[in-house]
Amino acid sequence: MTDYPDHDRLTRYLLGSLPAEEVERLDELSIADNEFAAELSAVENDLVDAYVRGELAGDAAAQFRSAYSSTPKRRQKLAFAETLFSFQLRAGAAAAAA
Repeated sequence: MTDYPDHDRLTRYLLGSLPAEEVERLDELSIADNEFAAELSAVENDLVDAYVRGELAGDAAAQFRSAYSSTPKRRQKLAFAETLFSFQLRAGAAAAAA
């Protein structure tokens, strides 16, 4: 297994807060290495879920909003996560009321 950047560094990559040289290196790695691409996807899912649950604050939340409004694919991923979270909240409320 290759030694990949840690969760925090991948999060910073997804939020667009790494130097350009490192972004380029990770862009290439995400295309060339399937294992890395899977790890990056898992970190991205965690990041989107944290935002939807309101767990990001301050600069991280602002960076997320900026990064995830920049492309249709990211907007779609966010919309899906928001819909799923809303459904989970309603299902939990219905179960509690039953």
